[in-house]
Parts: sequence; structure tokens; C-alpha cells
Amino acid sequence: MSKAILICPRRPDCRRFGPDDIRTLSDRLCPDNISPPPPLTAEHHGALLGVLNPVDTVAVEGASACLGFPRKRPADWHRPGAPAPDGTFALFRTSDRAVELCTNILASRNIWYAHTDDLFVASSSQRAVVALLGGLELNRSAIPWFLSTGTPGPGQPWDRRIRFLGPDGRLWLDREAWTVNVEEAPVLFEPSDRPRDEQLARLRAALDEAFEDLPIEPSQWLLPLSSGFDSRAILTYMAERGLAPPCVTWGLAEHQHDPSSDLSVARQLAEHYGLEHRYYRLDPSAATVEQFLDRFVALCEAREDGVEGYVDGFDIWRRLLEDGACGVIRGEQAFGEPPVHTEADARMDRKLALFSDYTNLGEPEQYGFGPQELPDTLKRRPGESLATWRDRLYQQYTMPYVFGCLNELKAWYVETLDPLTSRSIVETVRTLPDRLRDDKALFRDLVRAISPDIPLGAKAIVPDPWDVMRTRDVVEHIRAELDTSGARELLSGLLVDRILDGARVMHESVPRQRKSVRDRVKRVIPQSVRKNLRSSVLKPALDWNALAFRAYVISRFVAVLRDD
Repeated sequence: MSKAILICPRRPDCRRFGPDDIRTLSDRLCPDNISPPPPLTAEHHGALLGVLNPVDTVAVEGASACLGFPRKRPADWHRPGAPAPDGTFALFRTSDRAVELCTNILASRNIWYAHTDDLFVASSSQRAVVALLGGLELNRSAIPWFLSTGTPGPGQPWDRRIRFLGPDGRLWLDREAWTVNVEEAPVLFEPSDRPRDEQLARLRAALDEAFEDLPIEPSQWLLPLSSGFDSRAILTYMAERGLAPPCVTWGLAEHQHDPSSDLSVARQLAEHYGLEHRYYRLDPSAATVEQFLDRFVALCEAREDGVEGYVDGFDIWRRLLEDGACGVIRGEQAFGEPPVHTEADARMDRKLALFSDYTNLGEPEQYGFGPQELPDTLKRRPGESLATWRDRLYQQYTMPYVFGCLNELKAWYVETLDPLTSRSIVETVRTLPDRLRDDKALFRDLVRAISPDIPLGAKAIVPDPWDVMRTRDVVEHIRAELDTSGARELLSGLLVDRILDGARVMHESVPRQRKSVRDRVKRVIPQSVRKNLRSSVLKPALDWNALAFRAYVISRFVAVLRDD
């Protein structure tokens, strides 16, 4: 629900910013469909803290702040050097001698920072850091990554001067020496050969620990509930402890009375536990195409292209805020991913596709971009199994960069809590053998054993993301943005012409049902067979409408940064 900004000048004569600048940033960065309270500002030991859209749940002490919900917040949480808590948090700590930043084990709340000769600035918003630095030093390396993956890629900010603090990260700024030291705990999987029953008992104990003493008042929170394993596990564990909050499901109106939909199953689950269930209609007519796209670009900060849940211009999230929700309990988890057959499968399924993985992109150099290469930290290690590498990529990259972005996007409206990513669970999962992590095998068995006899895996009730990108109004809006001299200069005229030639209108509005040939094939051919075909027969082609949307996001967000 809140964003933090920490500004620390090297010396008093280097100070350039004050509370008025925080207020200016608040006016610029906060969503235009809510009326946030004035930002909170605090100055201590020469450092300036700003909290945008402040709420009571944000802990502030001097110029230190804790965003999110650590499971336990000790009395000295604000002191640099004190132990970091567990939970969903981003921690900014200051003293007269040091500044410290801390992320949780999967960096599910994000921190960006910059360190110059006379200024240190950190924030949960990349836009805020760039705005305070002044100007824009565009990192063009992020462009090909966003085009091929829908994210700026591993460790890639949109400005060359800023950095991302990764999972289990601690940054220490020595204010006297003006030096920065960054430590990020390595993501290590060490599978053990314990008997299955013992592995199950250990996972059950880790879940028990994660749900003990959750620091929330249940009536102020909502649990987004679907038909899947993750939200069902959260519901069951919280209900057993008398902590279950009201449940909520959202989706397109036509699925509201479909007995095979997520909504129907969610209602049955809530009724089983005697809980309130709320339904929010995802209404694409609640915002114009321009409002929907502009808000998405500004709030996601060009870090993710998962747009399907926001086609209403974030109207559901505004309503959740206005209806008094303090936060949502999300089902993000890292129990294991579906099986893959090649390294390309492992990368592409984790949103780490390269230009060379597609038949219709060519090489990035032909468009004036630099080459793409995974950083050494994400490459497959000697002796590392394909399944372990797959899950390490998910924890080390997909969770912080993709789901962390989605947490930050929602944080303008509500707080988020991810109990399934607590340290006890993540560290236990890292000791499971591949066969118990494949497609969350052990976790699924656990959930089946404790959950009621209500169907799993029902029909999704949000639109397909690329169906949204094929509607007439969206395609025409995107084409108008790309067919400009600015977009051609940024992305190259060759690429823009290919995108404009390839993008097609296929729907007049967001379709009521997914009926494409692709979807019929997906229902008939098992995922494992499709992946074998992809890896051994043909490389896929990247959908031109998907590429058009990604190019649009890049063009619009670079304009936003320059305006900031």
C-alpha cells in the first residue's frame, strides 16, 4: 500500500532534496484513480525518508522504514546491523554511521538503489530513484530482454546508474568512508535422500511454522481464492488457526454462473469453512484503453507484461482499497515447477527467453541492440540437474523480478503477504529431491490430504493476455504509439515495421471465451508433449501482438522516465 524513498547525502553541503520533493514525487507517482493521503516525511542524522501513500501498517522509526509484513518485528528492527526478520518485507535502516537495505529470502518486495559521488538514494520504486538522480541514462540492454521475455531481464534496470538488491540481500553504506558493500546469499539446492514420509513431515512442519503468529488482523485482509493448490493451502492452514480472512475472487462477468469456473470452486471452499466470499467483476469497460494502458505502464514500471488482470484500469484494486482492505494474502510459492526437457524450456518457462529461441526475431544485433547472455549466476552449474536449475531460476530470477514486480504494482492499493515464501518453507524445498519438486509433487500430496473434497484445477476466469492485445482498440492504440519517429529511433525502424506488419486485430472486444486454435491444441495435447515438440521439432514464433505490446510498453515507459 505504500512506497518508501530514502535519500542520504554524503555531506550536509551535498543535500539537494527536502520534504517538498517527496510531495512532488508522490503527486507524480501515485495512481490517478485514488486519492492518497499526503506522504510521510522524516529526517534523521541527515537522511531523508519519504513514505508515499502512507498507512498505519508501515513501521517508521527516525529515517528507517519497514514495508510489508515481517512475521516478527523485533524492537531493534530499525538499527543497521540488527538481524533481518522473516516474511514479506523491504527494509530501509539508517543511523549516523550507516545505511542498510535488506530484502527477504526471495526479494518478493523490491528495492532499487543508486550510489553516486555525493548521493545515495533507495526506493521500492525504480521511477523514484531515476527521478531523484535527474536525467535519464537509458540502459539499452534492457530493451531486447523486454522484447523477448516481457521483463527487462536479469539485473537490468532501465537506467544504467541504478541497481537491484536481489534475494536475501543486504546492502551496507558506510557513511563516513562513503563505500557500499552488497551481500546476497547464494541460492543453493542441496537435495537429500530422506524417505518420502520424512520429507512430507519436514514440509508440513515448515508450513506450520510459516503460519504461526501471522501479524495480521484477519478481518482487515482478503484471501484471493481460486481452485488451485496454493490459495487452498493458505485457506486451510489459516482456517485451522482461526485466522481465515474473507475470501475474494475476480473475473469476467460471463463466468460468474459457470459451475466449472474458479469462481464456483472458490465459493464452495469459502462455504465449507464458513467464510465470507466476495466476487469482483473484472470489467474492461471501467477504463478507456488509454487509461488502462497508461496506468499499467506507469505502475508496473516496464518490468512485467502480465496485463490480463488489469484490463479494467486497476478498478478492482481501487475498489478493494475503498472497501477497507488492508492487504491481500497472495499464494506465491516456490514448491517446484513443471518438468522441462531442455535448457531452453527451463529458461523460457521462467521468462528468460532469448531472441534466438524464436523463429521470427533473428538476432538482437540486427536491430542495433547488444547481444543477450545469461549472467554467470544464472547459468546452469556443473553437475546441476535440469530440474534443480529450473527451480533455482524460478527462485533466483522469476520470484524477485516477475512476482516481486507484481507485488510492487499492487502495493499502491493494498499491502501483500506471501506466507508460502517464508524462509522455513523455501529452505525446506531446497532440500527436496527433484522428483518431489517436479510440478510441486510433495506439496500437492500434502494439500490433497488436508483439503476438503472439492474440485481442483477449474476454468480460469480472467482473459487470456494476448487475446486482450488482439482487440481493435488496443491494437490501434499500440500502432499509433509505435508508428512515430521516437519509437523508431528507440526500437529501430526495421523492428517497428516488422511489428506493425505482424500485429493483427482479431477481436472487437475482450472475447468471452478462449476459442483459438492454440487453446484447442493445448486442451488436447499434454504439456509434456507440447514441450517435446517445441524442443525437438520446431522453435516457437513469438506472437506479433505480444511483441507489439512489449514494444509499446518500452516506448511509453521511456517517455515516462524522461518526463519524471
